[in-house]
Order: sequence, then C-alpha cells, then structure tokens
Amino acid sequence: LEEHGIKPSDLKEVAEIGSTSAVKQAVRAGLGISILSGRSVEQDVLCGALVTVPIAGIRQMHRPFFLIQRKNRALSPVANVFLKYILQEAGLESI
Repeated sequence: LEEHGIKPSDLKEVAEIGSTSAVKQAVRAGLGISILSGRSVEQDVLCGALVTVPIAGIRQMHRPFFLIQRKNRALSPVANVFLKYILQEAGLESI
C-alpha cells in the first residue's frame, strides 16, 4: 500500500485475525472489510458470499513470499522437486 501512497497510519485497524479463513468469516459476518489475495476469495466470490471492490489507483499489489524449512534438516525428495519447480518458475537456478 505504501507504494501507492497509503501509509499504515492512514488505516483504521480494529482487529488482527490469525488466518485467512477467519478474516473471510469476519467479513461475511459484517464485522468489516479486508484486503486478501484474489485466489483466497475466489470460491467465496463465485458463490456470492463475498464481493470484490476495486481500490482506486491500485491495479495490483505484490508481496514477498518465502520458502522456509526446518533448520539443520535436509529436504525430502518431494520437497526438493517442489523447490526446483519454484526456482524454475521464478527464473532462478538456485537460492
């Protein structure tokens, strides 16, 4: 949001909720609004439980994601395949 001139202090935060599912449930119950990824609300929008509202002047927001693993533990073969796929999709060769 800061990239679009919106400072956190401009927003009125009334609650911090621990999961996407709980946020959606709170919005469905009429407790407020939220910003969530389109993918996380896709089914809710399709069935009419939630609606999306465009934010004027903001076409897309990006956020960083991190691949994490347990310290001092080798990745499983399946996790290695997943890691290679993620790196390939990102156009990277290694971390």
